[in-house]
Amino acid sequence: MVAGIQSHNPHYQVVNTMGKNRIVGWLIITLLFLVWMTYNSRVQQEKLAEKRTADSILALSDTSQKRFKETTGEIPILKQPSILHSTAIQGDSANQALAGDSIEHIERQHLVFETNEFIIGFDNQCACITSIQVKSLKGKTDTTYPQIIPQDKGGALSISLGGIDFSNIVWKVKGNHYESTRLEEGQETLEFTHEVVPGKTISRIYTLYADSQKITHKFLPENAGTKYGLLWKAGMEETEEMPTGKGFGLNYSFFSEVTYHTLASIERKSFKEPEKINEDAGVIKWVGLRRKYVAALINFKRNTHNVIYATPLINKDEKNENAQHSYSLEILGNEWENGALDFDFYVLPLQHKSLISHGEGYEQILFSGWEWVKGDYWFVKLCGGILWLLNKFYSLIPNYGIAIILLTLLVRLILFPLTIAQTKSMSKMQAHSPAIKEIKEKNRGNPQKANKEVMEYYRTQGINPAAQMFGCFPMLLQFPVFIALFIVLGRALELKEAFFFAWISDLSRPDVLVEALKIPYLFPQGLTILPFFMAITMYFQTKATITDPNQKAMVYMMPVMMFFFSASFPSGLVLYWTISNVFTIVQTVLVKRKIPAPKIISLKKDGSPKFKKKKKR
Repeated sequence: MVAGIQSHNPHYQVVNTMGKNRIVGWLIITLLFLVWMTYNSRVQQEKLAEKRTADSILALSDTSQKRFKETTGEIPILKQPSILHSTAIQGDSANQALAGDSIEHIERQHLVFETNEFIIGFDNQCACITSIQVKSLKGKTDTTYPQIIPQDKGGALSISLGGIDFSNIVWKVKGNHYESTRLEEGQETLEFTHEVVPGKTISRIYTLYADSQKITHKFLPENAGTKYGLLWKAGMEETEEMPTGKGFGLNYSFFSEVTYHTLASIERKSFKEPEKINEDAGVIKWVGLRRKYVAALINFKRNTHNVIYATPLINKDEKNENAQHSYSLEILGNEWENGALDFDFYVLPLQHKSLISHGEGYEQILFSGWEWVKGDYWFVKLCGGILWLLNKFYSLIPNYGIAIILLTLLVRLILFPLTIAQTKSMSKMQAHSPAIKEIKEKNRGNPQKANKEVMEYYRTQGINPAAQMFGCFPMLLQFPVFIALFIVLGRALELKEAFFFAWISDLSRPDVLVEALKIPYLFPQGLTILPFFMAITMYFQTKATITDPNQKAMVYMMPVMMFFFSASFPSGLVLYWTISNVFTIVQTVLVKRKIPAPKIISLKKDGSPKFKKKKKR
């Protein structure tokens, strides 16, 4: 009896319609999120992982020697572990390079410099960087600064000239340097030299700055007259602990990428097979590697034509299937240009404000969007805006959990007028439904005439028939914000180890309470608690908005489904979802109280609307 009364109660129907629209909205948001995750993963892992043939991709460890052999028919021979044997390159004199045949003993030196930004180590065998510890990445429980260059893997920024790899050459260190130097102010210059033939010396000059995130590099002589390569053999170490187990929503697909800037666009790539980037030998402005919270970039002093060979470095002993490989890079120039090996090497903790300050588009290493919907502009701005708001709220109340709650309330308050407008529109539509039904009944045998009269009726009554189609529009508007928050939580250094309260010690990760209780896909990292609160609030939300007995299953299905997906989400995202549910519950109560039940409208004999009279009390 109650159900029968409810089904004919127009106020009930309005509220129930609102409930349907909210459920449809959540379903669409969930579907879009899953499609986005799948598509994003495919783009980063499969589409960009198309195999290149063996002829076009060579392993980094022996690339230079193979190319040298193809050009000259000869193979460079190592005379000593630290001295490369002199082998003249046959053919074009512009490509001739000698590694030097001096047997002079040069002492190996490892020099360490500490600035206010990082601790960096150089080795005169290769005249390259062999270690970088980034100070701003130190965690709350760490005793040392995280290392981003793997030890004993070939280091970063060694060179090749004329097809000869200079990584195994011991260079002279010019001047006197301490083994460890603390640079508190100003700058320090470190110069490596090597005599390739008697009377011909090449130099690599690094300049470090006490308060800068960059190191400048200059190569002399400028007119080297040979093809060149810049080698980054070691790749980058991950500074964060990789999650274990299988689950939905694990935001760790952002860990390892090759990133570069052509004059046309800024790209980020992740792949599982060797890949040749910028194959058409176009201009590369800067190129580098990124991990979860840090990037290291080579920014050339001039726009240089380079081809990038990137090779995944997979740790075969790694048992954690979620651990991602890094990449080795070989940046090759076909023809020498003056200043081709002059560059700035940046070590960039991924803090949005700091990235923007460089004015090089580095912020797109942190946030990016699909170009086909112009997301590389508006979505980057949206992510930056979300992070800016969180930081502003944090400056008022230094707790990012509170900041996320305030962000949620702000988004819902902005959408609240639209929600009310949609509710009023649906209420008006519901009031006119008896009249529409009469028109259709009167013209049952002539659907074309019925549609024409219905549209005319809408026009005379000032009704927008498309209003019902947009009933879930306020929910869909939250989808970009939801995705933006997901990315901000997974990438922005500001949110690293962001404490909320009690057991929620890191809003960028699931709020694991019992790590030992791991269930694949449900609790892949351990028992989480916030998803339970999310599911409970989702239950009361759906129960308040759906009262149709035929849809009773949705009251239980939606919370279970959302719980299933959110159990491995970052706890900050689940917090946003939970507060949004609470807001919807309160909003529904207010709507029921503030918006009166609509008057039932029917048609008079002349076709004009007839309003139901109010009963006298």
